[in-house]
Amino acid sequence: MLGVKKTTLILAAIVGILLGITVANTFAQESRPNTKILSTTIEIGERPLWRKILRGAARVVTLGMVQAATDTLKQGQPFSFAFDHNGIDTDGYQIFINTAAVATIPVTALVNGTVTHPFPQGLQKGTYVFTATAFGPGGDSAQSLPLNLSVTAGNPSAPGQGRIIK
Repeated sequence: MLGVKKTTLILAAIVGILLGITVANTFAQESRPNTKILSTTIEIGERPLWRKILRGAARVVTLGMVQAATDTLKQGQPFSFAFDHNGIDTDGYQIFINTAAVATIPVTALVNGTVTHPFPQGLQKGTYVFTATAFGPGGDSAQSLPLNLSVTAGNPSAPGQGRIIK
């Protein structure tokens, strides 16, 4: 049989994980407003110890759950990078690839809550991390969640017409 301390710690960990999932879902919902996430509300007694345990567990679970999106393209394949934003207090956006600013886009590029920027030449083989920031009268926003892009070797072109040589 488990002791009171072990039972309390196990229960706190379970509740902390559930609360952490709720916190992570709320974070994801705020950073990606078009995402639909179901969450559960957990009510706990007024004990300060419980609050400290749950806050700590929620932070740990939240940090572990926020992950970058990933995608794959062929070398040289044209594509567009897109992200959602509300446009409030915004003059424009910057797109970063591997921490280097590669494009500055005016807020007028925001259409129906989405900003899209084309890369018609594609990219060379390699791994890239895309992020975006908004800028306005109050300064720059935090960077968006990263998108990891893996660019693989393209398919070779087809051989020319076959022929007989005499």
